[in-house]
Amino acid sequence: MKMKNLRKVIIVHTHLTWNRTPVFEYIAKNIDLTVLSTRSTSPTKQKYNFYHIELFQKNYLDFLKNSVILFVQIIKGKYNVIIWADTIFRLELLFLILVKKFIGKIVIWADIWDWKKSLIRRIIEPYAIFIFRKSDKIITHGRKHYKYFRKIGLPKHKITIIRNSSLLNIDEEKINKAKELKEKYAGNNKVILYAGRLVERKGVEYLIKAFKLLVEEINNVELWIIGDGPLNKKLIYLSRELGLKEKCKFFGWKSHNEITLYMLACDVFVLPAINHDKEGAEPWGLVVNEALWASRPVVVTDAVGCSEDIVLNGYNGYIVKEKDIVALKNALKDILANENKLIQFKSNAYKIIKNYTYENMAKDILNAIIPIS
Repeated sequence: MKMKNLRKVIIVHTHLTWNRTPVFEYIAKNIDLTVLSTRSTSPTKQKYNFYHIELFQKNYLDFLKNSVILFVQIIKGKYNVIIWADTIFRLELLFLILVKKFIGKIVIWADIWDWKKSLIRRIIEPYAIFIFRKSDKIITHGRKHYKYFRKIGLPKHKITIIRNSSLLNIDEEKINKAKELKEKYAGNNKVILYAGRLVERKGVEYLIKAFKLLVEEINNVELWIIGDGPLNKKLIYLSRELGLKEKCKFFGWKSHNEITLYMLACDVFVLPAINHDKEGAEPWGLVVNEALWASRPVVVTDAVGCSEDIVLNGYNGYIVKEKDIVALKNALKDILANENKLIQFKSNAYKIIKNYTYENMAKDILNAIIPIS
């Protein structure tokens, strides 16, 4: 990589998450990198090989104060490239866009695609398009996203797809613990897993209804649901109303390390997201990456951002139409009722995801910004 002109880069990000930190570590091996977290809630004690600025935000006054700090930091920092991975609806970004010829190149890191927008989002969409068009580069995650940016008029050379990554730390100990977990809660039954927030956009209601249809045709199956959220009680009630109390198990919130065990214990993972009027659709679905890392087949809906990139129909899983419980049931049945197909899908799962690593994601970001630096 030719980096003689790429001296200083700042990434403006909401939180320094566990699956972004390794990416930034790889980037910082090559350049002088600053990561600015705009919505920190507690101090990070870990040391990194990049400079980390945390702006703590507990209330609106903090937000206003942090806006000034953010803007001043970027102006004073004299960065060659500013990668904006926060919301595009912060006024600081507009100001930076307006003066960018004096301060450096601005790259927008966005995971939006052409899902159905709410009324408010449709009203402010022209502003978003203005920001995207005025930026020097867009980095995004997949084909759905690329098609959206092309639709709003951005030229091909301005858009770069990066391999959006989230890995599981798998070792022999975790594999053995996962076997024990499955034996304890499922015995010889096949396990269907969902992991994520329990909100409307995730479509878990449709998964439970599809599972009801499935158990009428295949008895040796269970549905495990990991996560918490405003719909928790409603979904538990739905499962019991459908007579699934013994077969549909809710495990609550789990840490990332714990989720690894459940991924390894399941036979197939499902992300049944829908295009919700207010919440939108699923921008990507990193949990799908994680299921594939565990060599598990996946079933997703067409309201999942990664569906066109890492899910191949009939190879490592299936893509079904959102809210179609019959199609969802049929996809699960096709995988679980055929042991040879299940084994093959598990093998294919890792083949699809093996190049979606933190190092490759970092390389994709660097390759996107080097030509404009």
